[in-house]
Amino acid sequence: MSGELLDLLHTCKSLPDGFLGLDGESAWRLGTVLMVQSQAAFVVVRKANAEGGQYEFGNLVTLPGGMVRERDRLVEGGEIKIERLMLLSLANRVLRETSLILKDMPPLVLADLGPIVTSYFAKGKQRFALLVAHTCEMPEQVPLCPDDHSILEATWMPFAADWSSFAPANCVAIAHLVWSKLGPQDQKAAYPYIIRAIDRCKAWGVAVGFPCLPTPWAEGKVLDKWQGSWDFKKN
Repeated sequence: MSGELLDLLHTCKSLPDGFLGLDGESAWRLGTVLMVQSQAAFVVVRKANAEGGQYEFGNLVTLPGGMVRERDRLVEGGEIKIERLMLLSLANRVLRETSLILKDMPPLVLADLGPIVTSYFAKGKQRFALLVAHTCEMPEQVPLCPDDHSILEATWMPFAADWSSFAPANCVAIAHLVWSKLGPQDQKAAYPYIIRAIDRCKAWGVAVGFPCLPTPWAEGKVLDKWQGSWDFKKN
């Protein structure tokens, strides 16, 4: 885990709405997702529409995961570090969305990414979430069975994905994680969707203090700068 990200996590506090963020009127809350890979494919879930069809990411595809929630401390009780709470929240969402049990899987690795910001509307107000991604490599593609009203399906998707189906922040994270594994034709097909997703996420990032968001094909020094840009006070 990078020092900048670890410092940011240690700054996060439990806020009155039950999510994790900074003290005071923080513009963002902490979220986390998991990319489970096996045999040139990875696990994705398709989001259901909210009642009334008001959820902007309804019917779009994402990695399993969600917001880091204070209530997930109840799994263990007592004081635990934020990074542990993040994994507890991730385990809860992954189980419900895919039936995968994290404690029975190979160890998770923090993805070598920088900050990615997403945004959504809830209770008539625009919300922002700062995404932290983890990865896990499994030896085989096990069956998936979601058990959550917010998920239409869970499936294994090949790296040569249907890029038009991804929610923006997940599109950006997935692109950075699989770009080097795509052939030239698949990269060409993915290019316009990745550019569009980066433009949207970059605008959300600027709104909350994380303006740096390169393409996955950017120069190494540009990617290194992004991966070390978790300290929003320096942005």
